[in-house]
Amino acid sequence: MRKGRAPALSVTPGTRLGSCCKLLIRRRVIAFDRPPFGLSGRPLAWESEDDNPYTSQAGARFCRGLLTHLGVGRAVVCGHSAGAGVAVEMALR
Repeated sequence: MRKGRAPALSVTPGTRLGSCCKLLIRRRVIAFDRPPFGLSGRPLAWESEDDNPYTSQAGARFCRGLLTHLGVGRAVVCGHSAGAGVAVEMALR
């Protein structure tokens, strides 16, 4: 989703996409699925706990990587439910 001129807003899982539509007027909204939500993959095994894709830290790495890939330098990150931990991890790092 793209629209608006203010800093991008990254929405992590737990926030419904429909509720994001109101934000499009003022922000570029980047909503995405991360494991195990939506249509993303659902890994069942990993080498070490550091590779566990279901942790808030892994979600933050994923989100950071996505924003970098999209060329977003600064973003407001908001999370709800499972996405709240990801948003906190983003803020801490």
